[in-house]
Amino acid sequence: MINEEEVGEEIERRLAELRARADPRVFDQAVELLQLFGELYGEGLAHVMQLVETHAPDLLPHLLADELLASLLLANGLHPDDLSVPIVFMGPEVRSGRFTRSIETVDIAPTLAALLRVKPFEPLDGRAVLEVVGKGP
Repeated sequence: MINEEEVGEEIERRLAELRARADPRVFDQAVELLQLFGELYGEGLAHVMQLVETHAPDLLPHLLADELLASLLLANGLHPDDLSVPIVFMGPEVRSGRFTRSIETVDIAPTLAALLRVKPFEPLDGRAVLEVVGKGP
């Protein structure tokens, strides 16, 4: 059986070898190919989960009980336990209160940047949770 941790370590090892031996452009292309493959794989897994939820919801507990599948779902942000988690922001600049609307993990970095009043070096996915930074409803 495939061990996802060992596979990840092997990928890292091979990338390190490639970085040491190859032209930087070749290395960058290899990393880009891995990212594209990962995105395709993640989208395919998301599509499978949508089909399961729509047409075979009784199958979901069996998928989640499988250690490899459960870890892949977690790694791709598709595991039901990973989709609905509480998050707490604390600090002097944080507006107090409880807000029940859903946010995504990509919203955390923009929220922290807004709280710290720093401009990220590159564009961030997600949006600041304005209720937390005192600019929302």
